[in-house]
Amino acid sequence: MPRIDDVQQQLQQNIDELQEQVNKQSESFTEQLAGHKEFLSDQLAIHKEAQDRSNAQLKELITGLSVQVMQLANRVGDSSPHGVTTGIARLLRFITWECRPEIKREEKSSINFC
Repeated sequence: MPRIDDVQQQLQQNIDELQEQVNKQSESFTEQLAGHKEFLSDQLAIHKEAQDRSNAQLKELITGLSVQVMQLANRVGDSSPHGVTTGIARLLRFITWECRPEIKREEKSSINFC
């Protein structure tokens, strides 16, 4: 029959081995997490750059469209009867105004285009 000291020693050895395995797995897991964190940070930076480019392109497009709409309003004003011109010009100014993202919605709602 094994002695109690031998059993305790064997149990302690098993506990130490398990603790070593847990430590190794923990280190491996920590390294994997660091790799995933770096990957996700890179992906986030790439996404942010793409979003910034997209926003800049959209702003450029809106600005170009606003200019074209104002030019159209001027042409309509030059070639239409006054009543029609005024209504169309107001509509075009309203559309142009609504397409300007730098103006807050509260400011937009307080403007009277009539």
